[in-house]
Amino acid sequence: MKHDGNISSKKIAGSIIGMAIGDALGAHVEFRPRTYLVEYPVTELKGGGTWGLEEGKKIVKIYSTPLLFHPKI
Repeated sequence: MKHDGNISSKKIAGSIIGMAIGDALGAHVEFRPRTYLVEYPVTELKGGGTWGLEEGKKIVKIYSTPLLFHPKI
């Protein structure tokens, strides 16, 4: 598939929303073995998880910062 170099604001917004959702859902289970998750299932999406994040902490800011410097945005 050929890419013409244009990036639409809808694609950017979709990417950022996708990162935020993936980050919120994955933070609680990433790098945990299945046996651990069976014993301690995730029942709510609050702080904690593998990285011990505070409730509401946003990692997506780190990932989206390079978009500010993209020459075609």
